[in-house]
Amino acid sequence: MSSVQKTKEGTYRVQFYLGKSKRQKTFKTKAEAYKFAVKLESSPYQISKKYTLVDLLQKYKKEVTPKKHSAKAEGLRIDRFYRLPMATLAIGEVDKATIQKYVDDRLVTPNTQRGGFISPATVIKEVQVLSGAFNYAIDLGWLKDNPCHKLPPFY
Repeated sequence: MSSVQKTKEGTYRVQFYLGKSKRQKTFKTKAEAYKFAVKLESSPYQISKKYTLVDLLQKYKKEVTPKKHSAKAEGLRIDRFYRLPMATLAIGEVDKATIQKYVDDRLVTPNTQRGGFISPATVIKEVQVLSGAFNYAIDLGWLKDNPCHKLPPFY
C-alpha cells in the first residue's frame, strides 16, 4: 500500500514499502503523486505478492488451457498442483529453489501404476505446465520473470 500526504513545503510525498523497507518519493503536484502511487500498486512486484500459485493456475486453466490440443491432460496436471504445499505460496515467492525442490521430490515419488519411480518425462511435462502458467503471469503483468527458466536440466 502507498499513501500520499501533503508536506509543509507544498509538495506531495508518496510513502510505500519496497520489500520490507519503507520508502518515499516527493512530487510537485498531487496528480503526479497519485499517478505514481497507482503505478506502484499495479507493479509486478506488488501484484506477485497478492496472488497465490493456485490463483494463477485457476486463471490459466480457465483462460488458456481450453484452447490447447492437450487441454484434458494439462487440466489433470494443474489439478494435481492444487494439492501441493507450494500452491499456497504467493507467485512472487515461487523461485528456482522451490521448483527444484518440487522436481527433486517428484523424481523420487513411487509410481503406483507401474512400479519404480515417476519418469523424468512426466516431470518435464509438469514443469512445462508451470512454466506456461508463469509465462501467462508475465503477460498479465503479474511477474517479471519465469522461475522455471532458471532450472538446470534434470533428465
